[in-house]
Amino acid sequence: MLLSAEHLSINFGMRQLLEDVSFYLNPGDRVGIIGINGTGKSTFLRVLAGQLEPDGGKVSRDPNVQLSFLSQNPNMDENATVLQQVFMQQPEEFREIHEYEAKTILSKLGLANFEQKIGSLSGGQKKRVALASALIHPADVLILDEPTNHLDA
Repeated sequence: MLLSAEHLSINFGMRQLLEDVSFYLNPGDRVGIIGINGTGKSTFLRVLAGQLEPDGGKVSRDPNVQLSFLSQNPNMDENATVLQQVFMQQPEEFREIHEYEAKTILSKLGLANFEQKIGSLSGGQKKRVALASALIHPADVLILDEPTNHLDA
């Protein structure tokens, strides 16, 4: 098992979003979580990614599993270039090794100007930069929260 959540309870203020929820992710699994707005999907994904503690229950991860998380509204430095943003959370030596791969991913996502400032991008372009950031990180588990939000056809 790569990732498990057992008996999770998650509250948002006084509102109970999830109660006694269990979830198991095995190698090869592809899972989609659907529901109406405000039901706690993003909060649940943040708990699975380890960015938020549940109010009850336990999340476990295989210690050798690498996880990459794309939040619904990723933080971006408006003054950074596209390429700088992709590597924002990575050490310099990681960038040196993976720069060609990052440029390839960005090009496939329709972003060929690697020196363009984040502040000049549309919402969809920013989302594609964030997606490239999540994909460049070596991961066994990708948790993508609304990865196609703001993207046009």
